[in-house]
Amino acid sequence: MVFDNLPLLVATSQAVVVGTIESATKGHTIGDPEEGLFVRDVTVRVDAQLVGKSVGSSIIVDQVGYDGDESLEINELPWLFPGDRAVFFLVDTDSVPEGHWTFTALSGQLQILDGKVATNGEDPAIHRLGGRPWPEVRDEITAAAELVRTQGIEPLPGAPS
Repeated sequence: MVFDNLPLLVATSQAVVVGTIESATKGHTIGDPEEGLFVRDVTVRVDAQLVGKSVGSSIIVDQVGYDGDESLEINELPWLFPGDRAVFFLVDTDSVPEGHWTFTALSGQLQILDGKVATNGEDPAIHRLGGRPWPEVRDEITAAAELVRTQGIEPLPGAPS
């Protein structure tokens, strides 16, 4: 899915959270076990819930990216390490284990570095947020959520409900 505006990305996300990475470890296999492709289980301490259903104080976000013993950055999402802060646009689907979350879109992760948002995402909704101060982006996400609520913006078809 590609999002051309932030309200549509927010509407399609079941949760948007800000968190601090507690750990990142090799998780479960995906696809054919013989291929050896694993997700990376990123444990996130939730610092703030910006949008959506409550996720609790700690969550596990699945990030595709291990091929055997070699770590790979797949889908242009940079690795996060303990102590890093990030914003996540998330969905809970049948494709992830119970209690795990995955990204709404390939670019559904915004890292917060030195008070600014860093993203490699190419979706127009995400790309234009890169390099902007975190408080400004937080306010824009909150405003997008209000717009979704008041304007009744619908998620993209095929999104988890």
